[in-house]
Amino acid sequence: TDQINVPELLQGSLPGAAEECLADDAAFDESDIGSKITVSSDNTKDTLDLLKEKTFTITGICRSPLYMNAERGNTDLGSGRLSAYILVPQETFDSDYYHEIYVDCATDGKIYSTAYKKSLSTAKKALKKAALSAADTRYQKIIDDARSEAKVKIEDEIAVRKKEVLEEKLKQLKQLQTASMSEAEIKKQIDSKFAVSDEEMNRMIDDALADADLPDAPQITVLTRNENAAYASFDGDAGIVSSIARIFPLFFFLVAALVCITTMTRMIEDDRAQIGIFKSLGYSNAAVMSKYFLYSGSAGILGGISLDALGSNAR
Repeated sequence: TDQINVPELLQGSLPGAAEECLADDAAFDESDIGSKITVSSDNTKDTLDLLKEKTFTITGICRSPLYMNAERGNTDLGSGRLSAYILVPQETFDSDYYHEIYVDCATDGKIYSTAYKKSLSTAKKALKKAALSAADTRYQKIIDDARSEAKVKIEDEIAVRKKEVLEEKLKQLKQLQTASMSEAEIKKQIDSKFAVSDEEMNRMIDDALADADLPDAPQITVLTRNENAAYASFDGDAGIVSSIARIFPLFFFLVAALVCITTMTRMIEDDRAQIGIFKSLGYSNAAVMSKYFLYSGSAGILGGISLDALGSNAR
């Protein structure tokens, strides 16, 4: 759809012609608008033939949702790493078919969730099956068309040869004083001589196509968000933060427990004389200990309630 991977225009304007482009904001800035970029001749012939234009004028600076961090991917050229990208209009490409298709699937759950990953896996299998079926159908049509053209060419060559032989035979027949065979019999004999069985025709077609420039069998690769380097990197970073977030509360709890124990121990040590007076007056152990349990318990409960309220408001 028109809403998938839509770039964010930061400066300048969108391309209005096949020889114009948008440039990556990580490598270009406003001063580069109006500059020209030329496609290197080191690219493969297939890549060069795919483009109608080889030189592009930068009309704007953009940010693409395909790249969430500084990584731009790898390449077989140069140093092996991509440093930037440019976006060109659809009319720049000289191709009868699409090389890549982006699909927006209905999935369950939020991204990175288990439900989302499960539904994404199911959608990936269905998409690959559909893509393979479509690619195989198109590939078979290309092969069938090529075989049909080769068959027509072979039949035309046979027809030309038959006509030449027939004319030669008829010429010889006229030169003879007595005809041993009629023209119809000669034509029948020649048709029989040049008759080709289906098996032989298929062999001749295979030989004719042996050196033909036919495409290889299609290879289909289905990639999801999980294969996007930036997306996977963000998932990994979020996982690290999530793990740390699970450890820190336990750490703070242990620190708070240690502080509480230290505080209560010092309080009891300071109140030893007062505790002795209470005991001499007849207070039970439970009554004496209730004072300290009530103090520590109330501090823990009030602290938990207040911090929970503050955390809820922060979210």
